Amino acid sequence: MSPGRWIAALEPAHACAGRVRWRYRVERGGALDTRSLRRAAEALRGVREVRVNAAVRSLALSYDPALTDAATLASQLLALPPPAARRPPAAPPSRRWAACWPPGPRCCSGRRCRCRCAAR
Repeated sequence: MSPGRWIAALEPAHACAGRVRWRYRVERGGALDTRSLRRAAEALRGVREVRVNAAVRSLALSYDPALTDAATLASQLLALPPPAARRPPAAPPSRRWAACWPPGPRCCSGRRCRCRCAAR
């Protein structure tokens, strides 16, 4: 996925005053996170309602025609950066230390630690 773009293409499926629907395609290797796409589209100026259908990759927007238009929304959507990757929580380095992770003065059993952590 290119570092600057999330959505690769928008194909208009339907448009009328105050409402537009596109078929979208994400960049190659990009994640299809519909919640992030909906929130990003809701943050655009003039957008009232957003519906995302992941099964057919459809994005429908209701907007205020006095504030924006379909072409402006399309260019803003195409310029959206990809969502930040989520990091998994830190895991203990091995099973042997799992009872004392994170290292502390006592294990979760309340006894003195018998592994090689800082509580020893």
